[in-house]
Amino acid sequence: MIAALALLAALQAAPVEAASPPKQYVTRFCTPIAMSDAGAGALRQHYVDWGAKLSTDAESAAYRPADVDAPGQMVSFTEDKDAPHAFVDRRRGACSLVYAGAHASPDLTSDLQTGGIILGKQGDKPTFWKRINTKRVGPPGPIRYFLPANDEGRFGLCATLFEDLRLHDETPATLVRVETCRIASDETFD
Repeated sequence: MIAALALLAALQAAPVEAASPPKQYVTRFCTPIAMSDAGAGALRQHYVDWGAKLSTDAESAAYRPADVDAPGQMVSFTEDKDAPHAFVDRRRGACSLVYAGAHASPDLTSDLQTGGIILGKQGDKPTFWKRINTKRVGPPGPIRYFLPANDEGRFGLCATLFEDLRLHDETPATLVRVETCRIASDETFD
């Protein structure tokens, strides 16, 4: 009994380390790249803020999926060992993230379901990603999310999720591509 009380007192006295929330790589890292045509200096500062470093072509080849295009130069996040690898194509305004695993991780799903940004004159109310539904005949395409960038709500950013991909060494991977898009008339939101 005394040992149990001593253990309880020790647990109460020990500082509790809260788990830090996962970084929102789609919403916070890729969205500013896809929405902006800022100069090289602003992009370098964005990399510094995220602890990201440019990778060589040889390093990039190991993380570029064989099944789908991931254009641009690879960026690695040095401070987060579980981080995805980013491919940034400034000319196209595209940012692709390659995650380990055949299916979207809980962190990635959480980012797309709860990540939001503050746009324009909305004050401090964030705009959130919306899942796109397409009314088409045929096999379903990849899962897509939309973040509106204007009041009309048809133009903005799309995050397209490609699951069950393979890297060149047959390792399973998931890719999310963030780029500007326009919602078609046959597309609605959840």
